Amino acid sequence: MIVDCIMSFNELKGGRQFNREHPALLSLFEMSLIAHQADTYLGSVLPHGATTSQFLTLQVLGDLESPPTISYLAEQMGVTQPTMSWTLHKLEKQGWVDLCAASEDRRAKTVRMTQEGLSIKAQCESEALPHLEKLIASLPEESWSTLHPHLRKLRQNLPERS
Repeated sequence: MIVDCIMSFNELKGGRQFNREHPALLSLFEMSLIAHQADTYLGSVLPHGATTSQFLTLQVLGDLESPPTISYLAEQMGVTQPTMSWTLHKLEKQGWVDLCAASEDRRAKTVRMTQEGLSIKAQCESEALPHLEKLIASLPEESWSTLHPHLRKLRQNLPERS
């Protein structure tokens, strides 16, 4: 429990303090480092100056059956609507997506991947795959199967961004 991660009282400072040796905190810090390093590394191997957030956005768009709204896409990716708008406007400038008024609400925008976006997505996948395969091979398959549900639960328990 998180309560176990925090000492109840630190006499010298008169307050609570992290127990840096607790496995939960060590794991959370490690995940933060992994996320940063993975983002930096993946971004360095993607073609056409694509960032990891742009690559992941194209991945999510490619998995959807119909063009989503910006808000829906932001929700699916766990980012704020303004952050998603900024990413999509960059993708639109590159010609990788089109933003169109939604038919049910003209104020909302829907997102559609262009043919160029589909091509860039395929190129990014092709460039990233050998690097991802090497990383995936660093752990046994059963470790990935065990790890995923726990990581998903942690992500679901993070507070919503506003």
